[in-house]
Amino acid sequence: MGTGVGSALSIGNKMQADTVYGPLVGLVAVAVFIFLPKFYEFDANVSSGDQDANMFSTNMEESYPGMARILIPLGVLLSLIQIKNIIAIVISNEKLSKNRFLARLFLGSNVQAEFRIKQAASYKVNQMISNAYTLHKEDEKSSRQTSVKKAFKTTTTEVSTQESALMNFTKISEKTEEIGGLIWAWKEVFTGSLQTKEGIWLHTRLIAGNMAQFIFIFVVLGYSIMVLGGIIKEVYTVQFSPCKSTFDYNSCYFPYSEVETYTGTGLCLDVELDGTTNENGGNACDDSFVPVGGSLQTNTCNMLNELKGIFYSTDKCTDVLSAADDQLNAQGFNVSGLHGCEKLLNLATIYGDVGSDIFNQTDIMTCTDYINNVTSAVESSFNASALSEYSLCMETPSHFLRFIDMCEIQVFQTTSVIKSYEKSYTDETEFCESVLSYCVPYFNNTGACLIGMRNLLPFQFEGVTCEDYPDINNILEYKDQITTLFPEKWMLQLSATLAIIVGFFVAFMTAAVYIPSAVHTLLKFRSGVIPSLRSKSFLAYRTNLEHVTLMIGAMFWGMIVTTLLMIIVVAGGVFFLVWQVSRPYVIDIIALVIGENQ
Repeated sequence: MGTGVGSALSIGNKMQADTVYGPLVGLVAVAVFIFLPKFYEFDANVSSGDQDANMFSTNMEESYPGMARILIPLGVLLSLIQIKNIIAIVISNEKLSKNRFLARLFLGSNVQAEFRIKQAASYKVNQMISNAYTLHKEDEKSSRQTSVKKAFKTTTTEVSTQESALMNFTKISEKTEEIGGLIWAWKEVFTGSLQTKEGIWLHTRLIAGNMAQFIFIFVVLGYSIMVLGGIIKEVYTVQFSPCKSTFDYNSCYFPYSEVETYTGTGLCLDVELDGTTNENGGNACDDSFVPVGGSLQTNTCNMLNELKGIFYSTDKCTDVLSAADDQLNAQGFNVSGLHGCEKLLNLATIYGDVGSDIFNQTDIMTCTDYINNVTSAVESSFNASALSEYSLCMETPSHFLRFIDMCEIQVFQTTSVIKSYEKSYTDETEFCESVLSYCVPYFNNTGACLIGMRNLLPFQFEGVTCEDYPDINNILEYKDQITTLFPEKWMLQLSATLAIIVGFFVAFMTAAVYIPSAVHTLLKFRSGVIPSLRSKSFLAYRTNLEHVTLMIGAMFWGMIVTTLLMIIVVAGGVFFLVWQVSRPYVIDIIALVIGENQ
């Protein structure tokens, strides 16, 4: 898709174009791919796993506000380029060349460069003649001596111009001429003197690569500031939601990491959302979640599936329902079909109105009748005690998920901090509190949720009664051991700011020396400072001409590697200096160095 869009937008930019069809197609491509997404509302199909959710209407301004602001100037620029191409084709070069401004605007850089190279030839010829004339003249010192001898009528010997030229050439043969550095080279490029005086025509590949470097630098700089600022804000800024929730400690699993330590989070079934009404009259909990997708959806639902397996392996209802399945199987009921029907009806309940478009209504009606028959058989054949236990297990929210793969349900992420309390809390002072981060809703404001993580930071449990729950208490004890490792906000900001500044300076200077380096190398070859025909490397020069094709790659990767290395070194060094864990060691090292120098 991207290749097609890029190709369509590039149509009409051929240097020797002789028809306006290409630029016209390019203008149409600009309208379709640049202006249309900016102003036209389109339907987007949001997919979750193997199931498709609702269609929703959106536009570029709402979905990608940053990109929307770039589209207008980009579209205007591409349109002006195509209009310029059309004018250059319609009006002849002879007419355009009569006006200096029009020639500069529409005839392109090649015509200007050819004209400047011819100027350089004239300039060099004039300079050569001037230098030859200077060589054949007597120098100022010899001229004064001859005048004195003539004044005192002493004997003088006439020196031919050839002899003067040879003597003058010998005197100045070791003379060198200095050229400017980086600023001089860029000044020569922008004023055009590099072509009109030196006759150097830089390769288009070099100019394009260098300009791409500068554009890349400023784009990455802005993007880096935005991303790092967003991460730091995400981690350290807390925005609470009016939605509240409760969790049951007995329905939670607190996993370990690969190094056998608490991850600081918990996976809980049957988390209940209170459905508080927001300021607009809607459900505050509905406004506090957004759907996720991709690898995050997959990883989260796999964790919840793991939680289900652990939970049901210790759930007393597992034995009750297993015994009921054996009894129903003995009565001739298809237990596998029963479980399939339960899964179908539960998924239809989760998807609500959308379920009527996803699931076959005939199957839903058939399953409903079949479950009613099973319920009647249970009520008539089970004793009172077994029926009571069976009914209680069937009505628990967690049973709703027993036969459902969690990856078949959309995972949602919280947009703000949702507090969650252990359901046995008594008042505002006696409670154990955590926060929600990811949830899979499934029944009557109930869901399976990940608790304990806020803004990417785990171990978010607090409250007087948290010590009454063994796993939560262990998490808090482990948190006390590692809390001293968490850096403060200003440490990250300082490290990131200095790293970005140094990285930008290094990248900018790396890009700025390419063209001056090429200019200086050409002048050294031209003047013989770098030998060519007599150089021992001449054969290598001849056989390695194709290495010029590596220039774009070297410019791109060289700058990235250099810049990233400096960013890592600076960020790591600054962070090591200010981090509360490493700061004492830095002070000790500085004290030792100062003490040795005294």
